[in-house]
Amino acid sequence: MPTEPVTSQKPASKPHRGMVGRVAPRAPVKSTLVLVLASSVALCIALAADQNPPPSTTVKGFQAPLEYFDPPHELQMKSFLEGSEAEPAADGLILIHDAKLKTFRVDGSTEMIVKAPHCIFDSRDHTVSSDGPLHVQTWDEKRLVDVQGVGFFWRETNSDLIISNQQRTTITGALTNTFSP
Repeated sequence: MPTEPVTSQKPASKPHRGMVGRVAPRAPVKSTLVLVLASSVALCIALAADQNPPPSTTVKGFQAPLEYFDPPHELQMKSFLEGSEAEPAADGLILIHDAKLKTFRVDGSTEMIVKAPHCIFDSRDHTVSSDGPLHVQTWDEKRLVDVQGVGFFWRETNSDLIISNQQRTTITGALTNTFSP
């Protein structure tokens, strides 16, 4: 028959040198410590994600493929955004300097180029916008459409470009009713 180890009459929570026997298990303390530590790490990560990045955080030579065509052309880029510098801001916004937004046709040829001194890329909503000046060019094999204006909004999901103010359009080339931008 197994024998139980002899324990002292003193409480197990205050062991001393001469004490013989088992000490109360400390598993609840360890699991509580692990839980507190894990919660602290999760809280720090959540707080860091919610903070604005430091103002000195800039990326030189920003480039981002925004969208690809559906199959069978899933390897062909549909839109691309680039800039000389990018500065992350709160809520998934990125301020882009010397921005150039390009859209492409299925065959890979350039459909449209939008240039702006600065714009905001919203990585959550997949939009690009600016309240400043812009220059747009689009063309087909017969003519060029050149548009200048102030303020724009572009949504990736449908590739619509809305120019809000002071729009001036110049069309170069043959004028017919067959133009498709």
